[in-house]
Amino acid sequence: FFSKHKGDITALAISMSNGQQLVATGDDAPRPTVRVWNASTCQELCCHTLMPHQNHPHRRRRIAFVAFSPDSTSLFAVAQGAIDDNIIFLWTSFSGQWKDEDVVLRAKATCGEPISFAFFGYQQETFPGSCLESADETRFDLVTGGENNLTLWTRRGSHLLQTRGTLPSPKDVQPMHCGALIGEGFFLTGTVSGLLYLWDGNRMVASIEAHKSQINCIQMSKCGEFLATGGNDAFVKVWRIELTSHNDCTEKLLPLLVLQASVGVRSPVRSIAIDPHLFHPAHGIRRLLVVTDRAELCELSAGSGDVLCVQRGHSSSCAAGAFGGSGGELWGLATHPTDADTFVTVGD
Repeated sequence: FFSKHKGDITALAISMSNGQQLVATGDDAPRPTVRVWNASTCQELCCHTLMPHQNHPHRRRRIAFVAFSPDSTSLFAVAQGAIDDNIIFLWTSFSGQWKDEDVVLRAKATCGEPISFAFFGYQQETFPGSCLESADETRFDLVTGGENNLTLWTRRGSHLLQTRGTLPSPKDVQPMHCGALIGEGFFLTGTVSGLLYLWDGNRMVASIEAHKSQINCIQMSKCGEFLATGGNDAFVKVWRIELTSHNDCTEKLLPLLVLQASVGVRSPVRSIAIDPHLFHPAHGIRRLLVVTDRAELCELSAGSGDVLCVQRGHSSSCAAGAFGGSGGELWGLATHPTDADTFVTVGD
């Protein structure tokens, strides 16, 4: 096990590109750290320590998000403190081995509000089969969002510039708790009202009525052609990403609904993992795993729409949860990268 953190681990990211098995973790220690280490050997490759606030040394920060770029050569972290004290860090390892890393960019988020999600933006290698490419002016490196805010971050020399997202109307402003990149320069965010917002760069260009209440998670398939959403309405929906032409002679990547299923009454969906190995000829995805707010782990068949409850609860006393055990909260879910029948859950 890796045991070099001095506080609770509050963020984790994994990269398996280029034959590597890298892990980045962040904590909430008095001086928070971001550590990159080898998953096979648990050997630490590098460590970055955040210094205390210059004017308010008593203020505490924690690492809220970490993420690798698709090619493993960049890593960003969000250090979250007081409402007006969010810092974005971006590191680059030119070799991808994380032995020549350096803090290349650092910027303070000016949105002044909590950040709920963050992900890498424009990356050519992310969607090798993408049918649409954004213009240079819409390219961006990072996306962060949360309570009534969305920010795009772009590298310009030694600076990290930020651009606020633009909505068509003030009535469209609302909290967004999840997001995902769906194509070159295009991404989706999920809102508390159940709408999916489609963004082309920093402009919201369409809204899709996806759920009847708050959207909690958006998960892309490995192939980049499908995504799944889950919300407080207890529905899981699978969407196909398609290129659509419009009257103004523009083309947009739009999600088109291909499947929906309910996981049960009063069971808000908290997390979704798409089976990366098994595909359905019509829906593109054969199987999904779903975690609900009631600590249920469900398996959804994309072929029939049937839902099977695999386990309830998440504690040592309910190891046989598939046979009626209960207890413990489920906080996270992920599928094994090579074994289609193995997955991992995280609880309290």
